[in-house]
Amino acid sequence: AAISEYRPIDWHIDFKSGYRWQPNAWYMGIPIGRAAGVDIKVPWELSRGHHLVALALSGSGCNVAGANDELSLQLLDWIVANPAPFGPNWRSAMDTSIRAANWCWALALAGEESVPSPIRLIIAASLSEHARFVETHLDYAPSGTTNHYLADIAGLLHISAVLPDADGSDRWAALSIQELMVEMGRTVNSDGSSYEGSTGYHRLIAETFLHGTLAALRLPASRRLKLGQMKRQRRRSPSVDPISWDFDPSSKYVFPEWYHDRLRNMVQLTDDLTKPNGRVPQLGDHSGRFLKFDWPMSDKGQESPEDPNDHRHLVAISSGIYQSYNPDPTTYPLERSAGRIPGVSNSLMVESTPNSASRHEWDDGDSAWYPAGGYYIARSGSFWLCVRCEKEVSGAPTGHRHNDQLSFELNVAGADIFIDPGTGVYTADPDLRNLLRSTASHNTVSVDGVEQRALPPGQAGLFLAQGRSVAEVTNFNSGIFTAAHRWSGLEHHRSFELSPN
Repeated sequence: AAISEYRPIDWHIDFKSGYRWQPNAWYMGIPIGRAAGVDIKVPWELSRGHHLVALALSGSGCNVAGANDELSLQLLDWIVANPAPFGPNWRSAMDTSIRAANWCWALALAGEESVPSPIRLIIAASLSEHARFVETHLDYAPSGTTNHYLADIAGLLHISAVLPDADGSDRWAALSIQELMVEMGRTVNSDGSSYEGSTGYHRLIAETFLHGTLAALRLPASRRLKLGQMKRQRRRSPSVDPISWDFDPSSKYVFPEWYHDRLRNMVQLTDDLTKPNGRVPQLGDHSGRFLKFDWPMSDKGQESPEDPNDHRHLVAISSGIYQSYNPDPTTYPLERSAGRIPGVSNSLMVESTPNSASRHEWDDGDSAWYPAGGYYIARSGSFWLCVRCEKEVSGAPTGHRHNDQLSFELNVAGADIFIDPGTGVYTADPDLRNLLRSTASHNTVSVDGVEQRALPPGQAGLFLAQGRSVAEVTNFNSGIFTAAHRWSGLEHHRSFELSPN
């Protein structure tokens, strides 16, 4: 659109409820759970800027008239309307980082000629401001760190990659690469499952690790060598001594073998969890995205609602790094392109070691057991089954878990028969959120309303689940899965047996 036709966006409103946060309010004074029906995630999601990537793709790939002008105007609009650190959109370092990563990609996709140089300078100054804010507001926790911290460092790495000459850029890159590796070891189990216990958050975490890894691998070799020579200059690492290094910046793989194996396992879990209809079971909370490139379109060429349980884009992204993944080129083609690394043929890991994981090819009657994540998956004929059986995880956050021990999802001939309802709400309706997290809302035994874990009411309990809930496998062999769950003095045994036909 021409400048005279541009309509400024209200970046501070929950357009579902009509509530508007004050743009000039100090960021730490912004209430997250403001009132019934009010959801701060609405302005947060808009300000993450996923749609800006779509705008840039429209302008460069589809040649939609005015798309690049709209991109420039929206970025300027956001910067003017959201001075740091005021208003709801500076309340979260995670959202700040995700926004920055989407800006970086949107500008790269639009191309230098599409966004005027003076506007790029303004955006670059804002990105530097984003980086300084994130670096000083890291969502780090010594125990139970979450996807927030992971998003912080992945976004910081994207800023460093596009602003290599900015003051502090090398420090941001070194910190981010080191912490990506630390978080892979802390928050991802050896079988590739996220320790947050949710398939929706597994998608977000795997997606963030994939894009963070790609950003590190794309750094020029000369820059990586430079990082290796500045050990004593690194600052603000919350987890390791500043002169301790676990990654090799001189290697084209950057990260050690165990890191890549675990990231491959994350993708493999998603691949195994995918039902014949292309969706994964909804276990635990839904989640948002870090970056997305393929937007669902209807047969008429109009944007259609995204299916939050279709996670196949993770396989598409990973195909650019790991040769064991070769998805259908017609499925998520842009995600597949985003995963490619310039100058590297086929995939980075062509020279993988013999111990590297390979893709699991399913035969009829196969089953897979992910013990750390607590997922049992089986296929027999037209039947697909997934059972939730999670052992107690020490030090892991419980905020996105549900009371779903020994619950299951069943798909027959591509049709969902038993499904998990998930929960599509956080702060706007705590009662509904707890109802959908409760034992009674899942495909498992509910005894006199006794919860597997206590769910405290109100805003204070939105992300709490209290008490022990321990499940264990008692029999697992070909076609048979038996498990027991103990909680609050109760004991539940459940068996599944799959036979041919």
